[in-house]
Amino acid sequence: MDNLKPVALYSSSIKIRWCLTVLVALVVLMLGVMATGNTARAEDKEKKRFVDNGDGTITDRQSGKMWEKKVDGGGIVGLTTCLSAPHDVNTRCTWDEAMRDWIETVNAEGGSGYAGYNDWRVPTVGELQDILMARPPDVCPSPCIDPIFGPTATSVYWSSTTDPKDSSLAGLVLFGIGDVIFDDKSNDTRVRAVRGGP
Repeated sequence: MDNLKPVALYSSSIKIRWCLTVLVALVVLMLGVMATGNTARAEDKEKKRFVDNGDGTITDRQSGKMWEKKVDGGGIVGLTTCLSAPHDVNTRCTWDEAMRDWIETVNAEGGSGYAGYNDWRVPTVGELQDILMARPPDVCPSPCIDPIFGPTATSVYWSSTTDPKDSSLAGLVLFGIGDVIFDDKSNDTRVRAVRGGP
């Protein structure tokens, strides 16, 4: 009988060592998975096309352009003008106001321009289309733009593009569904600034 005790003790010792080895292996494996997950999340963040710069601007890593981020400043459609609240989502102006007074105000803001830049401009139709999440006939959420851009009306936004057949019309992009239309430059509508690029 005395012979059995050391064998049982030896067998128990092997089981304990084996369990500890498995436990250590599992902990190492879990730490590795967690580190890989964190690395993957960091890589995903780096791969994002649009980056919020934290200063009221969004950078498009694909094009290298910087966009104005709109805010909901409590503006009232029809009462909030381009000059009274230039970055409010409800600000509306005519094409001429957008191309002159509004963009001049944005470029003079704070003495050195909005977010420290004074080379803002009204985007072309193509530039506005480029930030759409999808283009017709594809379906996109409404508004058809990444939420990183701040509040965006499901309405039309002015472009700097004049209709080649009729100089009284300018191109607008409808962010509700991603359509492009041309409308009279005397109408009031929204506008978003861009800088950089060719």
